Amino acid sequence: EPVLPWDLPEFVASPMYQSMLQSDILQLSKDPETFLKAIEGCEDERYSPNSNAKMIVLLRKADKQLQTIRFQLVQQEGKIDDDHFWRNYLFRVFQLVDNYKRTME
Repeated sequence: EPVLPWDLPEFVASPMYQSMLQSDILQLSKDPETFLKAIEGCEDERYSPNSNAKMIVLLRKADKQLQTIRFQLVQQEGKIDDDHFWRNYLFRVFQLVDNYKRTME
């Protein structure tokens, strides 16, 4: 069952890191560059919106700003397609998760 990245067991067990990770992930949607800057490796299946569909639903509920910036960049301005919007975002989410996991080791 998918959970929000900061609700993974290793973060729940460490409330300080859980809170920091949540805060960092929620900051991502405030910067258009999160979505627009091309990322090498974002085509990897790990960042596919399809394989992360349930987590995307949870993230959209947790971060209202995601909906706003998606509407702006994808639908209004047409700066990026939906697939790459999510791939770039998920890449950064997983990057944060991986960095925190390494920090906690």
